[in-house]
Amino acid sequence: MNTDEDKERKISFKCCIPRKMSSCTDDELRLSIVTLKNAQINITVCIDRLERELKKRGASTSLLKNMRGEPTPELLEIATIRE
Repeated sequence: MNTDEDKERKISFKCCIPRKMSSCTDDELRLSIVTLKNAQINITVCIDRLERELKKRGASTSLLKNMRGEPTPELLEIATIRE
C-alpha cells in the first residue's frame, strides 16, 4: 500500500542569477547571493538525508572515484540499468 510518504518527492531550487553582473545593483547582487546560499543549504540537507539512509542500509555513499568526477563501477551499473 503506497502512502504519500512512500511517493517520490520532487524538489526544485530557484535561484536569481544575473546574466550581466556589472549592470546589477548591489541589492540585486545580494539577492543572488541569498538565493544561491539558500539553495546550497537545501541541497546539502537533501544530500545528508540520502547519505544517512544509505549508511543505515549499510550501502556505500561513494559515487565518484576521485575529484575529477569519474564514476564508480556501481554508479555506471545503475546508469546502464536505467537506460
